[in-house]
Amino acid sequence: MRLKTFAICAVLLLGIPAVQARAADPSIPPLVRAFVEYRQKPAEARSKAAGTSRQWLTGVRVVRNVEYGRAGWASLRADLYFPQRRREKAPAVLYIHGGGWALGDRSEGEMAGYLAHYGYVVASIDYRLCWLAKFPAAVEDCKAAVRWMRANSRRLGVDPERIGVWGASAGGHLAMMVGCADASAGLEGNSGNPGISSRVRAVCSYFGPSDLAGEFANPFSLGGQIVQFFMGPFRSPRDFVAASPVSHVGPGDPPLLMLHGDRDGLVPFRQSQLMFDAYRRFGLDATLIAVRNADHGFMPKDLLAPVTPNSAQRWNIVLSFFDRHLKGTTLCSAR
Repeated sequence: MRLKTFAICAVLLLGIPAVQARAADPSIPPLVRAFVEYRQKPAEARSKAAGTSRQWLTGVRVVRNVEYGRAGWASLRADLYFPQRRREKAPAVLYIHGGGWALGDRSEGEMAGYLAHYGYVVASIDYRLCWLAKFPAAVEDCKAAVRWMRANSRRLGVDPERIGVWGASAGGHLAMMVGCADASAGLEGNSGNPGISSRVRAVCSYFGPSDLAGEFANPFSLGGQIVQFFMGPFRSPRDFVAASPVSHVGPGDPPLLMLHGDRDGLVPFRQSQLMFDAYRRFGLDATLIAVRNADHGFMPKDLLAPVTPNSAQRWNIVLSFFDRHLKGTTLCSAR
């Protein structure tokens, strides 16, 4: 309980999501409305300031604060990155930030916007964080973002059949949920564009948890505390299974790339190994790369030893993966 209280305080002080609220809506709790309004402008200011300072954004058109859906009174927002020389029907990638489902915002996807240099339209999204709405809210929002991209593909210059998803940590979990939980899972939600498919063509996960019903359901571990906060109290074991990407793997699921630190102390490497094994049981395309000497976030465990593959090499792997499955080539490399 003490840890949960600390987590709630941390969220309120550090990680209120960048969502918009209608101030006149009486259904919005006053405290929530105050924090949302307080955090929204600073979050957008940070995103804008960071964007103008990054050289790689030269030639990339950035459109910020675009509404892709609504969940009750919450406005779901995305930042869009367009390539300088945009062709009709460009491939697209949806980026989902991490933060234990409780922290972070779409500004963390700026580096994913680097893909725009290679011809991709990139959407980095906010989703309802778990202090605001428990599972399956975050999954529903991510699926709504895919539907929005597909429904607006002509306006965005996106090929609706070539959409991929990429996420880190909690975002990696959500990316795998988007990739594997089909319409029969009942996780589509009602945040916009009903009847449009939320299926994607390729999934990339950085150190995302895959089995919330296993070791992550242990309330005495740090990972278990985080998952309990995400799920909410009094959830049945079936809910934890429903929230686990590994339980949704089945025939026809999209190719999956996972990169995971071999010494990850928060999300153990075996979480990605479980997902890899599930893919292989169905004969699906899966690649699992162990990042050596890497803790969570690819931080070095031993400060005197290198992390391998290094940052540039990881970029090359991700770019090549998306090129192979969204462009049909393997020509792209990190330059």
